[in-house]
Amino acid sequence: MKKKILLFAFIFLSLFIIYLTFIFCLNEFTSLRKKIYLPRKTAYYPTIGNDKKIMIKNNNRMVNGLLSLNGKKLIVFFHGNGAIINDLEFLAKIFYRNGYSILLIEYPGYGLSYDYKLSERNIYSDCRKIINFVKSEYNFSTSDTYFFGWSLGSAVATEMMKNKLGSKMIIVSSFTSVPDVVHQKFIKILPYFILIDRFSSKLKARHIKEPVLLIHGTKDRLIPYEMSLKLNKLFPNSELITINNADHVNIFRFMTEKIWMKIFKFYS
Repeated sequence: MKKKILLFAFIFLSLFIIYLTFIFCLNEFTSLRKKIYLPRKTAYYPTIGNDKKIMIKNNNRMVNGLLSLNGKKLIVFFHGNGAIINDLEFLAKIFYRNGYSILLIEYPGYGLSYDYKLSERNIYSDCRKIINFVKSEYNFSTSDTYFFGWSLGSAVATEMMKNKLGSKMIIVSSFTSVPDVVHQKFIKILPYFILIDRFSSKLKARHIKEPVLLIHGTKDRLIPYEMSLKLNKLFPNSELITINNADHVNIFRFMTEKIWMKIFKFYS
């Protein structure tokens, strides 16, 4: 009996190792990642005001970012999939004009960092590196460091909050995990078994006790509004702003003066 159990355990372990090897190769050596990510090669720095280009080394990569100094409170922006840092220029300028310093970070595999390997792990690593560098070099405290993430950037911001690098977070058009999105919108079940890059905010939410403000449009055709409803229940200290009729791309056009006042009050 004992031999049979050992044999079964050996077979199971062998099959599991083969499965993990297959999934690793599928993600690392095929175009699977490029079907999930939508990286753009366009590369240039936006212009906010009092700008400083930040370029620091992280392993074999250069981490690229733009720091715009204006006040003692720092807002770190994380862009979405298919975007680059200049796509958040219009948002950054709004906060800059209201007295905040701004940090825009480029992900490896995108824009200014297009030639580097794109992966969830590398994105997290580069963002941690540049945030810690800017906080240390320019004397921003954790209590005065805030995050703003849109779409894919919401998951990156959530990871940074889990790492205790900031004190408040706003996430727009956020999702529970990449497999959840692919399962619900495109392919059923399979994503849970083949995707390595998961960006699973739902598993991290309960560990984040800091204030979180979620914003989502009810007509979002890419990331279902219901995902922000679920995350709002999972974060211990969160609030959800619902924007009726707003889609994933045009959500900022639907943001009223009342919503902006709530955002600035949240960051105050």
